[in-house]
Amino acid sequence: MKKLLVLLSIIALSLTLWSCGAGSTTCTAHTDANGDLLCDTCGAAVPCTEHVDANHDGKCDKSGCGSSVNVEHVDDDEDLVCDVCDEELPCTEHKDEDPEDNVCDKCGKTIPCDTHTDLNDDLECDVCEEFIDCDGHYDDEEDGECDACETIIACLSHIDENENLECDFCGEELECTNHKDENPEDLTCDKCGADLPCPGHVDEDGNGACDKCDEAVECEHIDEDNNSECDKCGYDYGHTHTYEDNWSTDATHHWYAPSCGHNIVKKDKGEHSDTNNDSACDTCGYDYGHTHSFNTEVWESDGDKHWHAPLCGHNVRSDEAAHNNVNGVCSVCQYVLCSHEFDENAWTGDDDGHWHPATCGHSTVKSEVFPHTFDDDGICTLCGYDSEHEHEYSTEWSFDGENHWHVSTCHPTKTDVIEPHTDENNDGVCEVCEKQFCNHTYSNTPEFDENNHYYLPTCGHDVAPFGTAAHVDEDNDILCDVCSYNYGHEHQFNTESWISNGSHHWHEATCEHVNVKGNYAEHTDIDGNFRCDTCQAFYEELEPDLPEVDSDIIVTPPHYIGGNKKDSE
Repeated sequence: MKKLLVLLSIIALSLTLWSCGAGSTTCTAHTDANGDLLCDTCGAAVPCTEHVDANHDGKCDKSGCGSSVNVEHVDDDEDLVCDVCDEELPCTEHKDEDPEDNVCDKCGKTIPCDTHTDLNDDLECDVCEEFIDCDGHYDDEEDGECDACETIIACLSHIDENENLECDFCGEELECTNHKDENPEDLTCDKCGADLPCPGHVDEDGNGACDKCDEAVECEHIDEDNNSECDKCGYDYGHTHTYEDNWSTDATHHWYAPSCGHNIVKKDKGEHSDTNNDSACDTCGYDYGHTHSFNTEVWESDGDKHWHAPLCGHNVRSDEAAHNNVNGVCSVCQYVLCSHEFDENAWTGDDDGHWHPATCGHSTVKSEVFPHTFDDDGICTLCGYDSEHEHEYSTEWSFDGENHWHVSTCHPTKTDVIEPHTDENNDGVCEVCEKQFCNHTYSNTPEFDENNHYYLPTCGHDVAPFGTAAHVDEDNDILCDVCSYNYGHEHQFNTESWISNGSHHWHEATCEHVNVKGNYAEHTDIDGNFRCDTCQAFYEELEPDLPEVDSDIIVTPPHYIGGNKKDSE
């Protein structure tokens, strides 16, 4: 069998060699490994499929081919001469690197400026002097015109300092992005009139509805008169509340906490106030823990006052004072108090000229002041002023917040010399015209001495305090109910015996302040003997068989044992 297989293999190989012999015409897969363009098997000529031109003569180097081929020049040194055949080459890729002079560094031809440079902003390329477009308008002068090319451009940054929702610069109508509701607080934006949500409900009349938006609110019970009824809604607490002697505080408010266990009641609750800027509340002494800092470079203002705003985040103000009105502008903060209005149909004159009088009350402000033009009779042809006329003046003073004068009785629009008020004793009354030119303002926080409390003026005038009244202590806690003045009394207590109720014990006062409780505290039973550890009052829950003692029985289920609550068995 093996001999048969070997014989068949020899026959197959002989047939293959015969079919691809020199005289065969059936070779279908020519090969040319040596590149002589003849089939290595049958000797037939084969076409040149991959030309080679190593000497760059434009003809294929293979024997028997000689076909023309494209010359691929090489110019590594960029001298425009082929490094192989020395043929001169055209400049196909201009370069202008050093210096950048718009001339090709290789062939010397003028080439266009690839990237214009305009360091002096004259819209002319600093290299090729070609005119270039303004690719980034800017308007530092804010006149609506590009500072470089004078093209009219839109307002880049709208400004609306007078908050009239119109750009002060370009007049474009603006959207209201910061609603204000200050005067009055009517839940309507003062600038755009949009309806606003109620920022914080107020129910001072206790009718269960917000006084501003009528939305239903839950009454936060207050019992400041200590009559066991809510001062707003009349809720009956069922007993007489008692309060701690010392203030309770948080970061924003102070109050007297109840000592009777009714946590919904807080007496004399109010926000901290630091009008003297000493970093402590004027009422309760709460220590803010730092010294306030203020922006003294900029004034904040409203229609009545100006102040320096805090930099430290606290709701305090520095140098707060009423505006100093000088002809409709505050002389301190420059707040515009009046947009002056004038009677354009009337003229007022004096010896020097004539003008349109103000109708807004600022008599010293004038519009369109011009000299007279007299006719032959000495009468001004425009306002009728008589140059020969001697004016007569009223003996009564006229005045405003800054000045006084006499008005002419023959020409009501003319006055004599307008002079500022004289107030040497600083009482807000002018010593010359005897007119009170200041409506005095007073502090919201009372000052006090040993007999009275009162409110000092804040307008800067040396006038009597407002609201002087004697101290009052209706709750009998040795502190004035109005100003918290301490009468300096030290309470006396009966420390020999305890008074107790179902939850607390205390020593009864032996001085006249009977509402004050000494050592007031909750009952405890740490040792678990069914009586208070401090006052020895009994717990009733387990009804221990103990002898009768002169003390109240305490009912406080579940019973406290060892200081921990446990369920009754």
